[in-house]
Amino acid sequence: MSDAAEIWAKNFSSRHLQFSQKDQIPFEQGHVLGRGGVSTVYETKFGGIALAWKRTYTRVIGETQLNEIKILSEMRRHQHIVELVGSYVRRSKAGGIHEVGLLIWPVARCDLGVFLLELDKLRKLVATYTQLELDDEEKETCRFLATLIPHQEQLSNSPAEIYDAMIRRLCTAFGCIAHAIDYLHINKIRHRDLKPDQILISRDGLWVTDFGWSKDISNLSTSVSVNGETINRKYHSPERAQMQPTGRSEDIFSLGCTYLQMAYGIARLPLQQLEGLRSDGDCSFQANLGNLNGWTNLLRECRSMKLRVLAALIKETLSKVPKDRPKAAEIISVLKAIDTLPTEYDVLARCSFVHSCCSGSQMITPSKQSTETVEPSIPSDKAEGTSDLSQILDMVADNNLVKGHARASGAADRMLSELWEEAIPAFKNTSPGPPSNYLTKEWDPVFSNDRIPRDTESCIVRKRTLVDTEPIALQFS
Repeated sequence: MSDAAEIWAKNFSSRHLQFSQKDQIPFEQGHVLGRGGVSTVYETKFGGIALAWKRTYTRVIGETQLNEIKILSEMRRHQHIVELVGSYVRRSKAGGIHEVGLLIWPVARCDLGVFLLELDKLRKLVATYTQLELDDEEKETCRFLATLIPHQEQLSNSPAEIYDAMIRRLCTAFGCIAHAIDYLHINKIRHRDLKPDQILISRDGLWVTDFGWSKDISNLSTSVSVNGETINRKYHSPERAQMQPTGRSEDIFSLGCTYLQMAYGIARLPLQQLEGLRSDGDCSFQANLGNLNGWTNLLRECRSMKLRVLAALIKETLSKVPKDRPKAAEIISVLKAIDTLPTEYDVLARCSFVHSCCSGSQMITPSKQSTETVEPSIPSDKAEGTSDLSQILDMVADNNLVKGHARASGAADRMLSELWEEAIPAFKNTSPGPPSNYLTKEWDPVFSNDRIPRDTESCIVRKRTLVDTEPIALQFS
């Protein structure tokens, strides 16, 4: 229980309150954090602690309107899921407008969508950076992102240092998000509207939020449902877009879409490049799966085995067939395996995809009613930096880190086979050590310079442009 929840328990007899139209709501409304649909989210202080106050107005108080309260109130606390401190319903007379309020901890610095946009702006700045004075907008971008750097990192005000720190921060988010989704699925909850805007980030953590569309499937005999609700089309799974039965795997598809955008961030690729690869009129990922190879091929061209494995994993999460997508626990296992890959001359050498906050000793355990198992850990006898790359990949299969999914659909086997055929030969054909122009401006640390040339006038990749985007407010549905 957080400090805010303890203060609530001391002040109120119940976690959920009932107010009449005449009652005064005992919270002071601060500045707007976000708007969406019929809801507005404000910042408020309760017991000196900043909370997000979500206020929704409706003519009907039913299961749909109270769904988010139900989901969050029945869920045990997890370090990567927002906590419901308290809630209330303020009823009006018949035919009037009712209010549903949620007090949620924490108030984060921004969401992942804003983070990616700001990182993209900094990418362009670093690619063209000289020692000239930064303009006001460039300084603001640096200041904003610097507020998301963990306290333990000691950095200068150099845009390049801030940029590298942000990439390391983004890498750790992969494991944190996967652990949150795994926790939901273990507790038989589907998020059903996962996207970057629903992932909050601050210097001290990451939290999945907005469970208004989530579904508790603990009382169902199967995790599949048939419905045609409209959520966010961009991150829809193919089965939802076609109004077919949906299950936990639709969260995995949305996670794959989110991972793809994040991967472009850590690969120093313009986000606009990814948008340009979804040009079939419908900008949703599922409507453009014919371009899947194009999305991931740019990642495979990177001078990083970690990114190549990540690209293969993302491709599996975006499978058109729901049963071929990996489970959240299997995604975590592959991310752990990625962290064991050799790091010499890898641009992501200092990056970890599963942060210490998600280690077994610090994870908040699922409720006792859960019957699903958490993924096994990587054996300690395979230390990071092992020179034989084939042994690293064999370890993933031999130690059954993705055993369950390999039995179910063979997707993990296909992924490893693809890596062996494509990624490993590429590395074997590369001479030991960095290229001769390793320390010169002609060599790009991410891309092999014979494939994609770089110059100081481009944004890392020649002839690619970037549309600068201002920070946006948090979005809540």
